Amino acid sequence: MGAKRPLKWLIGLNEEDPIGVQGKVSALLQEGPAVLDEIVRHGTEGLALLLEKDAAEPVDKSVVTLGARLFHQARAVNLLLQNGYIGPSVLLVREMVHTLVLALFLRSYPERADSWHRADTKKERLEFSFGKIREHVEHGEAWKEVYDYYSTMAHSNSEAKVTYAQSRQVFGYDLHLQGFYDPVPTTMLFAQTLRITLWFQRYFYDWYSQELSISVDFESNLDTLDAATKQFLKDLNDRADREDTTEVHDDSLPIYEQVKAIALLHLMIEQKRRGSISL
Repeated sequence: MGAKRPLKWLIGLNEEDPIGVQGKVSALLQEGPAVLDEIVRHGTEGLALLLEKDAAEPVDKSVVTLGARLFHQARAVNLLLQNGYIGPSVLLVREMVHTLVLALFLRSYPERADSWHRADTKKERLEFSFGKIREHVEHGEAWKEVYDYYSTMAHSNSEAKVTYAQSRQVFGYDLHLQGFYDPVPTTMLFAQTLRITLWFQRYFYDWYSQELSISVDFESNLDTLDAATKQFLKDLNDRADREDTTEVHDDSLPIYEQVKAIALLHLMIEQKRRGSISL
């Protein structure tokens, strides 16, 4: 067995100043929270119209329920990102994808809406899990790719390095005990939150433009929000690229290359022990 090393050589515990994190995120996102509030407000107006629908069906109840849930999740993501809690935001954005796909599923199969509302047991609820429903919605494979992407982020350990090194700054990583500033994932998660809330409203308009008394301004306002969001996200990505604090070290290697290097090193040591090579 090799020599044991203190864990602190590989892993650190990091606590950034919350006020500093909030200030950096605020400077990065700028008008972003106001854009999100406007999108949610606009979507809420649509849900309010659906509440007034005559002879509402169970699927209408599902759309209102899931729409409210989606907007609630979007605001929660905003609060988490404002305070630097990136990891939990990943889980919520993934749930936003599930919420939207569930709405698409129930609109496609309105006869299942009542079963969804009445599902009490674990078995009944699992019938509406993402894996069960995504195959039955339009562009299901694409939604799976998005969902799996966030699942990979949620369950990965991409920062952990396999190299045994005494320098954490080169090969190790820090575990964050509270919010921290990282502009690129913050930007990506916030952008996806805006997109999903807009996608839901596009679908909502398609579903109910003929059934509800939706004003002509609703779609035009949605177009305006969409255009403003695209411009905002372009500016946001530019800021994130400029402010990216990810440190790149000349002597660090991708994990795959590290694995190969370690394997080669072990082979050389074994050959040296046997006297077959000279170091």
